[in-house]
Amino acid sequence: MTAFLSGIWRMPGSARFIVASVIVVGVALALLRIVYAPGEAALLASIEAARQAEERARAGSSVAAPPTPTVAVAVTEAASSATASDSTAAQAATAQATPDQASATAAAATPEPTVEVTDLAVGETAISDTNLQITLLDVYTVVSIPQYFGRDVMPKNGVYVVVVARFQNRTSTLIQYSPERVNLIDDNGASYGFDQVGTNGLSTTPKPAYEGRPLIFAESLLAGSEETVSIVFDLESAADEFRVQIEDLTYRAAVREVEL
Repeated sequence: MTAFLSGIWRMPGSARFIVASVIVVGVALALLRIVYAPGEAALLASIEAARQAEERARAGSSVAAPPTPTVAVAVTEAASSATASDSTAAQAATAQATPDQASATAAAATPEPTVEVTDLAVGETAISDTNLQITLLDVYTVVSIPQYFGRDVMPKNGVYVVVVARFQNRTSTLIQYSPERVNLIDDNGASYGFDQVGTNGLSTTPKPAYEGRPLIFAESLLAGSEETVSIVFDLESAADEFRVQIEDLTYRAAVREVEL
């Protein structure tokens, strides 16, 4: 050591200064390391703290892991049991309500009593869908319609059937009526329209006093007024009874024979 220091002392000034500075720095660093470096206990404590931190991290990861499927299965089974219970209760309620439902179904299936619609009779008055009060007064047959002058008006088919009806307007407006809305219906359901030639022939024939004027064309009935009219039909043969449809009303009338 003495020889080392003597060698340094014999160096030139600049070199001696540099070497001395390096030695001083080295000694200073050694002293600082000794003073501030952690001891063995501190080092061991640091290692233990790191290990514990790692274990805590692992433990936290284990806690955050998703629950096992067993819990979900248990919950699913519980829900299924509850659903089965509800279904059983609903079936029991349905079974209990079945008698009432059967009664309601039977009541709904029972048909309502059919109301028989009967035809109107001669002399009855009814109101049509056009607000006319209509009364069928008479239905009769004639083989011809005599005239004041000239030859009788003869039917082309075989016989004339005359319908006498009264129309009354009890409203405050005009109502139109027409011979085209008057039809004869036989027992077979065949419908016949009026004959214009025979109806026009009634305008020049002697006729009973209760017969009104012939209704040849569509006319309007004044408010509060009434008209009695006759309408003629040309048929192949006369029946004992006809159904007479006037507007939407249907009458059933026996047919009488008249000689004009």
